[in-house]
Amino acid sequence: LAELRKALCALLNDTEYGTGADPAVGAILKWMQGCLRKGHPFVDVFHPELSDISSLITNFEKFKPEGTGDVEVYPAIGLRDGESPADVIGCGMTSKAVSSLKLEFDRLHGILGCKLKEQNLCEMSALSDVLVNLNQYMGEIDTVSEAFLQASGLIQDHIQILQKDVYELIEQGSRAQEDFSIVKAGRVVQKLAILDGLGRLEISG
Repeated sequence: LAELRKALCALLNDTEYGTGADPAVGAILKWMQGCLRKGHPFVDVFHPELSDISSLITNFEKFKPEGTGDVEVYPAIGLRDGESPADVIGCGMTSKAVSSLKLEFDRLHGILGCKLKEQNLCEMSALSDVLVNLNQYMGEIDTVSEAFLQASGLIQDHIQILQKDVYELIEQGSRAQEDFSIVKAGRVVQKLAILDGLGRLEISG
């Protein structure tokens, strides 16, 4: 992440020179670069696998990093009672950044599909958290909201398949003439456990 932060700082510097005609934009870009150079947590790089999402949310949404005591910075942006910075601060991305994000979402969807087949609830939960948080804070960007809906639909489809399998197995067990083995009973229990886990994912709806 340290190298990514350096790259972001360089990108912001290049952007500053490219928007030199707008003093307001230049001031914001200078402030962002200063945060990165000094290690202030108000500007950071988000990486789906390396970033600490809970810390990012605390720093960005509350503008109150650890170790600052009762100091609250966010009233400076003019919030009303009950609002968080996420309620009033928009999100903008360049076309190139949106394209890169779409490629990353495609990769995540592929991983999610594999984890659903493997029934790996732990990794599915991690992917769900990433997509839920991105949709919460960047949902106004079509690429983000569409990716969220696509992933949610993928999970819902898998839930329906599992429900159908469980129903058919239980139907077999309810018929006296069927040979309903311990193995089949174990499959029912396993599928029910997976259904319960999938139902707990925020992205499942």
